[in-house]
Amino acid sequence: MTRARDIANLVDANGDIVAGALDNVPAADVVNDTTPQLGGDLQSNSNDVVFADNDKAIFGTGSDLQIHHNGSNSYIQDVGAGALIFSSNTYSFRNSSDTEQVMSASENGAVSLYHDNSIKLATTSTGVDVTGNVTVDAEGGSATADVRQGLTKWWITLEQGSSYTTHDSFNVSSTSDDGTGRATVSIGNNMNNNDYCVPMGQSDGTGFNDLRSLNRDTSQTYSTSQFGFYGIHSNGNADDYTRCFLASMGDLA
Repeated sequence: MTRARDIANLVDANGDIVAGALDNVPAADVVNDTTPQLGGDLQSNSNDVVFADNDKAIFGTGSDLQIHHNGSNSYIQDVGAGALIFSSNTYSFRNSSDTEQVMSASENGAVSLYHDNSIKLATTSTGVDVTGNVTVDAEGGSATADVRQGLTKWWITLEQGSSYTTHDSFNVSSTSDDGTGRATVSIGNNMNNNDYCVPMGQSDGTGFNDLRSLNRDTSQTYSTSQFGFYGIHSNGNADDYTRCFLASMGDLA
């Protein structure tokens, strides 16, 4: 039965609708209708809406948001002037089989990046937390710099005398000086072992122009977070430095 109906088949001689004449009226031909429109919400009734390759689901008056698959890759494209905004309290990016986490983010919480389903980098309230090693490409990509433990863990620039003057420092909690050349530096974190190096530079106050040996004061007892040292005068006695710079390299405990 076609959509076309003869009037004679719909009404009788008196102009009344023939009983049953409008039963089983076929649906509109949506395949050949090039301008179909909905009069209400489209319900899928537990069925899929299927798009073939390169067919797009398009949103917006200017066709700004487009979702499609080209046979190889899938695309979510915002081709308009605005931004593509993802809004949720929690985000979870996983592999195609939904068995491995790739990235996650939560409101007022961490944004985490994963490698082989294990968190390697996550934001915190004070910065970032890295699990494992960090290797940085040098300028030009010709070399790499490894920023793991083993680099300088504390340093201080100070002057000795009747009392200490600390000009600048990093990871140093306190200093003490007995006024005769013996000094103690307490650092904020313990060293892991005794395999460390403490280089020192000595200055006349205008610039570091001399490197002198730093001697660990073995006559004193120090904790693993303290370093004792004294300067050596030309006469062989302990003496204060005018200004010196100290730093250590070694693993933190």
